[in-house]
Amino acid sequence: MKNRSKICVLFLLASYTGSLYALEAAVGIEYSSKAVWVEESKRGDDEIARMDSGTSPGPSLVIRTHPQYVWEDSNWAYHYQIDFSAFDIDTQEVPESPEVQDLGTSVSGYSVFALPVAYYHFNRDKQNEWNYKAGLGAGIGYLRIKGNFQITQGSHPEHGQKKEIDFTGLGFSVGVYFEASIGNHIIIAQNYSPKVFDHPYEYQQHNVIIAYRYAFSLENVVGKQVW
Repeated sequence: MKNRSKICVLFLLASYTGSLYALEAAVGIEYSSKAVWVEESKRGDDEIARMDSGTSPGPSLVIRTHPQYVWEDSNWAYHYQIDFSAFDIDTQEVPESPEVQDLGTSVSGYSVFALPVAYYHFNRDKQNEWNYKAGLGAGIGYLRIKGNFQITQGSHPEHGQKKEIDFTGLGFSVGVYFEASIGNHIIIAQNYSPKVFDHPYEYQQHNVIIAYRYAFSLENVVGKQVW
C-alpha cells in the first residue's frame, strides 16, 4: 500500500499538470545505457559499487505538455514530462578493469520521473526546418529496485561482500535534455537519474538514452478535455 501511495503522488502531479496544459505523447525506439550507482552515506560520495547494463535498444515513451514560452516571442520555454524506465542489470564495473564483469549479481526494477524541463528553443520561427532544444530538468523520481550487488571499492572493509537490495522510494531527479525535431519527428538525447536513500546506502539510477520518437497530441485521441 505504501508503494502504491508513492506512485499515486506522481500520477496526481500528472493529473494536475494535465488539467492546466495540453498534453502530447511521444513514442518510438531508444538506444539506452542504464546503471545503478551505490554509495554509502558514511563514506561521503565515494561509490562502493556500480551496476552497468551496457547499451541496448528498447521501446521509448514519454507524456509531456506542449511547450510554454516565457513570453510570446521568446525562445526560452519549459514543459512538464513523465518518463518511465525499466532495467535489468547483471554486470558490474570493477575498478581498473576496462570492461564490465559478471560477478554473480543482478538488480532489476523500474523508475518513474515527473519533472519540469526548461530549455532554449533554437530556430523556433522556422517550423518547417529542423528545430533544436537544449536545457535541464529537475523534479521527482520514484525508484523500485531489487537484487544484490558486490562491494567493489578496494578500500572498503567489506570489499568483495554481496549485499541484498529490496527497496522502493521517492527522491530527487535531475538531468540534461537535448532535442532535434522537424514536424512530429523527434530525436532525443537525455540523462535523468533519481537518487534515493535507504540507510546506510544511497542508490542513483542513471538512464542515458538516445531515442527517435513520433509525437502526437492526446487531444486528438481522447478529445479536448484530457483529464
